[in-house]
Amino acid sequence: MSDHDVQLDLAVLVPGAHGPGDRCVANLVSLLEATPGVRSVHLTEPGDRAAQVCVHVDQGAISLARIEEKARSVGAELDARYGHTHATIDPAPGHVTRADAIGARLRRLSGVVDAEVATDGEVRLEWDRTVTDLDALVTLAQRSGLVLTPTPRSAAAASLRPERGPSAGPAAEPGDHDDHAGHAHGKPGTGHHGDDDRHAHGHGGGNELVFVVVAFAV
Repeated sequence: MSDHDVQLDLAVLVPGAHGPGDRCVANLVSLLEATPGVRSVHLTEPGDRAAQVCVHVDQGAISLARIEEKARSVGAELDARYGHTHATIDPAPGHVTRADAIGARLRRLSGVVDAEVATDGEVRLEWDRTVTDLDALVTLAQRSGLVLTPTPRSAAAASLRPERGPSAGPAAEPGDHDDHAGHAHGKPGTGHHGDDDRHAHGHGGGNELVFVVVAFAV
C-alpha cells in the first residue's frame, strides 16, 4: 500500500518552541507516531525554510485532514504546557567548560526541562508550566548564584516564524529515515502530498532533532 504524507510547519504547531531540539517537539513526534495508521514522523529543515514536521501515513488508514487536526491539537497542548524563553547570564561564562557547568546548574532547577548556555552568556530555557514559571526560575537561579535576565519575548519569537508566502505551509523524534532518500514534497501550502510523490529531505548528517546550542532560534 502506498504512502500519503502530511507536511506542517513546526512553528505553526508549537509556536513557542525554540527549535527541533526541544523536549516538547520530541513529545509531539512521539504522540503522532503512536497514532494508528501513522507509519513514521520526522523533522526536516529544507534550506532557508522553517523546520517542518513530516508525517507518513498508510493510505486509507487515516485521513490527511484527521492527521493535521491531531497534529495541531497535540501541538497546542504541548505549547500550553512547556514554556520557552531566551535569557542572559551575567557575567558571561567566557568559555565552553564554564557555560556547560552553568547549563547543568540550570537544568537542576525544579521544573526546568532543558537549558543551554553559550559562552557569550545567552541562555535557552525550556520548562514545565505545571511545575514552575519564569519568575520562579529567575528567583531560583539567583538563589544558586546565577543572575538570569530574560530577553524580550517578541524579539526571540520572530526568528522561529516562517516567512509567509507561497512556500510557507501549516506544520517529531525521528525513526528510521533511510527509506526517505530521494523524496520530494508536494505543495507546502496544503501540507498534503499525493500518492506518487516521493520526499527529498536531505537527511544526511542527522539534521532531525538536532539543536545547535549557539544558534538560538525561537
